[in-house]
Amino acid sequence: MDKTYTILEATKASESYTPPVQSADTLFHFVKKLDYLLPAIEKEALVPRYCVENIEYLNIPFKEIAYPMLCFCDINLHKINEHIQFYGGYGIAFSKHWGIQKGIKGIQPIQYINPLSHLNHDFTEV
Repeated sequence: MDKTYTILEATKASESYTPPVQSADTLFHFVKKLDYLLPAIEKEALVPRYCVENIEYLNIPFKEIAYPMLCFCDINLHKINEHIQFYGGYGIAFSKHWGIQKGIKGIQPIQYINPLSHLNHDFTEV
């Protein structure tokens, strides 16, 4: 059987920016104590920490895995109260447009793993 493939050339991200409609146009980083936020402001740097995640539900030989993590949210302000009750009421915000211009392209959304997914299969091969 003859198959036809289309090769798509990788292109650079557009210089234009389209603001989101369903989420805030801002990235927020919240902490529980002001003492956690002040050094980040003084040093002009947010440093990731390793966060241990329980992965027992994946039924693989490992029970936990640690990821370097720095969490942001883009929740609209009128919905943020519940979020700050859990993550803390001290925060710093950056516009998404500024973040993209400054190279915050490596941000990876949280990815939940389905035990039956290909990603889980990849973990079992580690």
